[in-house]
Amino acid sequence: MYGDSSQPIPQNFVDLPEALEQAQVHGMRSRAITRAELQYWALDSPSTGRLQTYGMSWYILPASGSLIYVPALRGQGSVRCLDMGIEYRC
Repeated sequence: MYGDSSQPIPQNFVDLPEALEQAQVHGMRSRAITRAELQYWALDSPSTGRLQTYGMSWYILPASGSLIYVPALRGQGSVRCLDMGIEYRC
């Protein structure tokens, strides 16, 4: 499915510039990004600390601030933040 590179990118895919825009709309203030990763978590994968997530997601770490999770497929979930192991809506 997502790990199969022979499949086309889904039409509802959120690219990195759009993911950064969504993060800014949800409170990300830093314009400098330390790290941005596209990851896929199967439904039965372990969680990231308290952040329960599955599917394709962008994990964005601004130079200052909290880790921000942005679903990489529109309609897959909501933008969330993780600070000191505590999840909160941002």
